[in-house]
Amino acid sequence: MKTTQIVHSNVLRYPFGISRGVATELPSVIYRIGDLGQGEGSPVRYKKQTAEQVVTALQAISASVKESELDNIEELDARVRKAMPQHSAALAAFNIALWDAKGRREGKPIYQLLGTAKPTTETTYTVSLSDYDTMVERTREAAHLPCLKIKLGKSEEFDIEVMKRIRAAAPNTTLRVDANAGWTLQIALAIIPILADLGVEFVEQPLAIGNLEDLQRLHKMSPLPIIADEDAQDLQSLRALRGRCSGINIKLMKCGGITEALKMVQFARQEGWKILVGCMIETRLGLGAAAHICGLVDYADLDAHMLTRNDPFPPGSQTEYSAQLPLADGPGVGLPMVDITD
Repeated sequence: MKTTQIVHSNVLRYPFGISRGVATELPSVIYRIGDLGQGEGSPVRYKKQTAEQVVTALQAISASVKESELDNIEELDARVRKAMPQHSAALAAFNIALWDAKGRREGKPIYQLLGTAKPTTETTYTVSLSDYDTMVERTREAAHLPCLKIKLGKSEEFDIEVMKRIRAAAPNTTLRVDANAGWTLQIALAIIPILADLGVEFVEQPLAIGNLEDLQRLHKMSPLPIIADEDAQDLQSLRALRGRCSGINIKLMKCGGITEALKMVQFARQEGWKILVGCMIETRLGLGAAAHICGLVDYADLDAHMLTRNDPFPPGSQTEYSAQLPLADGPGVGLPMVDITD
C-alpha cells in the first residue's frame, strides 16, 4: 500500500504558553494513503511523542495493512491500537485517513457517515499563558467572540490577578479556564471560588496527571464543573474518572482517532458527563476531522487555525477571529490533498 508521511512545522502566530512551557513552532505529520485518504498526527508533547516517532509508526502500520482492508475501519483500528498503543498521534493519523477515504468513496462528509447533521457548535479561542499585559491584549483582540479559553497555571497570585484583568477586558464573554495540570489541590481550592465569582464556566485539568484522589476531592468541593483533559486519554482511561469530574475533553491526537473518540462519547453520555472536543496545534486537516464529531458533543475548542501562521490547507491560517468551526465542505474530511513543503 503506497503511503506518504510529510512532517509539517506549524509556526505559531504568537508564542503559545501553557503551564508546562512555551512554544513558537510545533510539528505535525500529514499522512496519505495514495490518493484515497489523508489524516494528521500531531505529537502529544506530554507523552514525549516526536514527529519522527509518528513517521516511523505510520510506516510500520502501513506495511501491515492491505488496501483491500481499508473498509474495515473498526477492525483495523483495533489491530493497530493493540500493536502500538503508545503511539496515539500515529493512530489518529491512520484512523482519520481511513474515515477520509470512506467518505471520499461514498461521496459523503464524515458527519453524515456518523448519522449527524452538519455540526454548528461554536469554537472557543485560546488566550495562552504569558505576562499580564500580553494576556489582556490577546483578550481584547478576541473579546467580541462568545467564548474564550484562558490558560493558567503560573502561580496562585498571578492566576487570580490575570483573570480579574481579563474579566474586565471581556465583560460580556464566556470564559473557560485550563490549568494544564498546573495546580495543586490547595491552589485549586483557593482559585476556583474566585473564578466562579468572575463568571467562569468550567475548569479544565486543574491537577497533575494521575492525581485522581485529589481530583475526587476537588470535584466534590468545587463550585465549578471540572473537565478532565490530560487524565482523559482514551476509552480505557475513563473508568478511573468516575465520580472525579463533570466532563471530559476528547482530542483525536491523544485518543488515537475518530473511532476511539466515538467510544469515549458513548461512555461519557452513559456517565452523564459533558463533552468537549479539543485539539493540539494542528492543521485544518486534524481540526476538520475533529469538527465532524462536534454534532455529538457539548463544546468545541478547535482554534489552532487561528493560532498558526502557515496552515497548508485552504483557506489557510485565519487572521480574523471567528467562532465558526473549521469544517470544510466535501466528502470525507472535506479537504484537498495539497502539495506541502516546509
